[in-house]
Amino acid sequence: MIIEFSVRNYKSFKEKIEFSMIADPEESDHSDRIYKLSRYGDSAVLPITAIYGGNASGKSNFIYALQALRNITLQNITPQIIDPFLLDTDTDRSKIPSEFDIKILVNDIIYHYVVWATHTEIIKEELKIVKDNEEEKLLYERDKLEVKLGGDFKDGQKELLELLINNKAIRGNQTFIKSATDLNFKYFIPILEWFKSLTILNPNVIYEFPDDVFEEKKEINHKLHEILPEIDTGISRIGRTKINRTLQVNPQVMKQIFNLQQGQSMNFKDPFVGDRGYISKEGNKILMELAGTFHKRSDGEDIFFGFGRESDGSKRVLTLLVWLFKIMSNTSNKILIIDEVDRGLHPELTTWLLEKYLSNCSNETQSQLVVTTHDVQLLDTNIMRRDEVWFLERKDDGHSDMCPLASYEDNGSSLKNYLQGKFGGIPHVVHPL
Repeated sequence: MIIEFSVRNYKSFKEKIEFSMIADPEESDHSDRIYKLSRYGDSAVLPITAIYGGNASGKSNFIYALQALRNITLQNITPQIIDPFLLDTDTDRSKIPSEFDIKILVNDIIYHYVVWATHTEIIKEELKIVKDNEEEKLLYERDKLEVKLGGDFKDGQKELLELLINNKAIRGNQTFIKSATDLNFKYFIPILEWFKSLTILNPNVIYEFPDDVFEEKKEINHKLHEILPEIDTGISRIGRTKINRTLQVNPQVMKQIFNLQQGQSMNFKDPFVGDRGYISKEGNKILMELAGTFHKRSDGEDIFFGFGRESDGSKRVLTLLVWLFKIMSNTSNKILIIDEVDRGLHPELTTWLLEKYLSNCSNETQSQLVVTTHDVQLLDTNIMRRDEVWFLERKDDGHSDMCPLASYEDNGSSLKNYLQGKFGGIPHVVHPL
């Protein structure tokens, strides 16, 4: 789970902005769905955050910052990952590092991870454990290529780290946590797996499904069929249909088709409507299927429709549902981040999606959903706590600032106050006469 996150000198974040998913103890709404940090006193973590802001306020940049930290941790530094603030007239910020700071809950342990990086190298790196009394214990700290150990690593793991350090095997453009794991240091694996599981959906993702969505025997296919009647899309089911058609393919692809073994399949894209297709071998015959949606005809018969004929809104809501299913379970500890969750959706559908996710949250679930949105209707419902809403605003010098709704006095009219600009996070436009 994300506990806290801050970033400085990255894209529109000139100064340090601080974001938290720690529940405000003054807020009592929906207390049945916040995760209790039993090892850390009375603290609790929120299952959702909605971030508001005008166009170009920095909402997407906030998502990019989390993505950049994930990429820095899992990959090598590249110029494409680091993008410092460019509008400072006093300082050339391309010459100073971008700073990322995150606290995460992994296997009931809170880790505090810090990375400062330029286009070409890691400048600073720290990993600490937050103890039960909220003090922090250093595991290691890094100053460019120099690393100092502080943790009590067991089972020969400390010797492995010392070997890495003493042999100058640390790469300037790679995190120490990644370098050590590549050399079979096991202690950091859960942290890297946490970053790998961080799923980010950008606004343009409207049709992105794993193959098991179309297999009628799979659980996710059953879940979709159960929930389709609740959304007014006209879709009766999702699955595959056999087709009898000649494909225009090059000789190399044709050779691959005829070399298929029993039980194997290969994918293709339907040139007519763009649906995903599958080619497999059944005995001596080549079987072709299309995957997509079905609609009911007036006589009640299911007719293959295909995603190519569906509206962008229908494809978008189904895509979001599929990814939400992956975090909607009592055992899930995954984090889903959706930029512009309301993109292409009616406000009622956006509300329904968030309610569907939250209905599965409890004091024991560790999944989280972070969304950016323009949907002001969510502010006028009872589904969001005040500490689950944040605002981003672009200041006159181009930098973005961030604050939670809970920092403002509650007068019972969040929607009205937001639209009047009392929280910031709205565009400053000049209306025509």
